[in-house]
Amino acid sequence: MDKTLYRYLYTFASAVMAASITVVIAFVMFMIFGDGIEQTLVWMLALGIMAFGGTFVGVYLGSKNLTPPTDK
Repeated sequence: MDKTLYRYLYTFASAVMAASITVVIAFVMFMIFGDGIEQTLVWMLALGIMAFGGTFVGVYLGSKNLTPPTDK
């Protein structure tokens, strides 16, 4: 596998996982505190996008020397 493609896929998977965890936590917290579903959805979207973007950039910049696994 190409090193650049592997780095991109690794970064994308990490960002999706971070955004998913953030969205679940946001949903639980906003439902516990009794906010309406509309406000909860808006905050879930905003926090999910921020978590995805921040994680994607951080992992992408930090994975310059990432090498794909080799098949043996």
